[in-house]
Amino acid sequence: MRTSEAWFRIVRPPIVIISVVGVSVGALNVTLGRGEELALPTYGMTCLMAGLLAAGLMVHNDYYDLPSDRVTRPGKALPSGAIRARTARDVGFALMALAVVTGLLVRFPATGELDVVTALIAALVFLVGLYYNIRGKHAGLVGHAMVAIGVGLIPYMGAVPFHDYANMLPLAAGIAVMEVGREVMVCAGDIEGDRAAGFSTLPVRIGQRKSLLVALGFYFASAPFFMLCSPPLVGLVPGLDGGMFSGTYLAGAAAFLVVLILLWWLVWRRPVWESFERYIRTGSRVLIFLFQLLLVAEAFV
Repeated sequence: MRTSEAWFRIVRPPIVIISVVGVSVGALNVTLGRGEELALPTYGMTCLMAGLLAAGLMVHNDYYDLPSDRVTRPGKALPSGAIRARTARDVGFALMALAVVTGLLVRFPATGELDVVTALIAALVFLVGLYYNIRGKHAGLVGHAMVAIGVGLIPYMGAVPFHDYANMLPLAAGIAVMEVGREVMVCAGDIEGDRAAGFSTLPVRIGQRKSLLVALGFYFASAPFFMLCSPPLVGLVPGLDGGMFSGTYLAGAAAFLVVLILLWWLVWRRPVWESFERYIRTGSRVLIFLFQLLLVAEAFV
């Protein structure tokens, strides 16, 4: 593998795109979705912050996943030797730090203001990511929750630079709870490599089948949070804008959860490594991206 190709792969372009689209969900819906103007310089800086943060987390994560990847994914950039492990660690750290600085400056091109709140949220995702990368795979369910916190904050980070601190909270909570289940399933697929590396993920601790049931429980637990954003229920939460999402959101969120559980069932029926790769790492990622596109479209409805 060439070095340029290795760097392209290690930053996980699909994850970077999902993160940029994720902050766009927050940014576009709290501005255009409410009939307000979108400050393009602030939006561009918000997307840059999300991309840097996602790329940094992915590169940094591969350094700490190296013992497991040597068993299950020897062709990746670090196990194959295409990129030095310490280089990946340092570059990942630098990208995440740069994302925090970008968060501080996110409003600066448009208004000349520093955005301390956005910078603090980016720093929180940075620190949570560091914890997960260094200790998360030895912390069982707590480790999986660390990933989920960072993922859930993505649409919220998109809204905060536009002075909206409430409307994305139910969606962020739904994504976070759902992501705990998805992370458990990802680690259930990696169980052999994680055992060989001495990691202590939830599947390693309680077994693959039991961990899949735990993941399903988190999928179901996320449903009420997703539904709180829908027109029939959003009025129950003080401070939320009932006109931001339409009935299309309700149908899309319901379809998202149904397909997510279908992917779970396909893995449950045949819990082998190929199933986890096809239905969870790839299938659920594509599903999340499609749901994000629907949420972006909501801003223009």
